[in-house]
Amino acid sequence: MYISLTLGNDSLAARLRDGDERRNVSVRAFCYSNVPDNGKHIIPLYRGHVLKAKGFGEQHVAGTIPATSIFAHNDVGKWVIGRYEVSAGAEIMIEYRHRDPDETFGEEVEYLLLVAGDMEALCQIRLTLPEHSLSNVPYVGFEGRFAIVDEESDLSRASLPHWKTFLGLDSDDNMADVLEPNLGWEHFHLIIMEEAPKVSVKKEVVTSKGGKSRVTIRRKRNVKTS
Repeated sequence: MYISLTLGNDSLAARLRDGDERRNVSVRAFCYSNVPDNGKHIIPLYRGHVLKAKGFGEQHVAGTIPATSIFAHNDVGKWVIGRYEVSAGAEIMIEYRHRDPDETFGEEVEYLLLVAGDMEALCQIRLTLPEHSLSNVPYVGFEGRFAIVDEESDLSRASLPHWKTFLGLDSDDNMADVLEPNLGWEHFHLIIMEEAPKVSVKKEVVTSKGGKSRVTIRRKRNVKTS
């Protein structure tokens, strides 16, 4: 299956005559791999880098958008729409960094963690960026079949400690406390484009040692999306 992610950054100066405040934003993505790269299991996701990561296949640049039409894109930033082939269970973290116009150094960071799954709903997530009259990119989007993580139990045991290390959390800290769904969806907006496929229920007859039989129902477990 494929997912689409728009990643990049820009830095646009304030324009008081147009009522624009300064805009400094960055959107990156990271993936978990059980095959470490330079000793790390959390790997930045961009073209040509995650080919070694299990669960990721072909990668293509579907388009490049300069941050503004006024200046050369290398001067103020750019945005890249990437298309990634992923396997079910691939874990992807979206990191959104933005600086308050009145702050010189400090910045806020939001995290959204996704798990790809071919039996999940087809989703589009929009991240609305601060308004600026010179910007070519009012929002960025992420599209594909994936579930949105809001509980630690939604992750694999192998990946959880590495995500906590990446976020600077202790082992006793609850990772869910810093994920966007539990912070009120202030910046991200979820759109369900197609509901998850219906899963057939499998029944199985199990016979105990005493000769009694009972019917068990096996259902596929889906990670929560809300």
